[in-house]
Amino acid sequence: MDADNVSDLLYDYGSAKSEVTLHGHSGPVYSTHFSPDNRLLVTSSLDSTIRLWSLETQKNVVVYRLSRPVWQVG
Repeated sequence: MDADNVSDLLYDYGSAKSEVTLHGHSGPVYSTHFSPDNRLLVTSSLDSTIRLWSLETQKNVVVYRLSRPVWQVG
């Protein structure tokens, strides 16, 4: 599986529509957490990475590569 096949989808539950798709993880995403100002998102995955995303640019800002899957951030 390559990184383009796994994505984080952010939904507007009021409209039940996908608002943003973030591409980067190469495994299932286990956890997400928004910054207090809702400008950043941190995600963790089976691919043993933690990723920090800018929701303004919808880009991956930082990748932390670890030796094991990360089950939870926040």
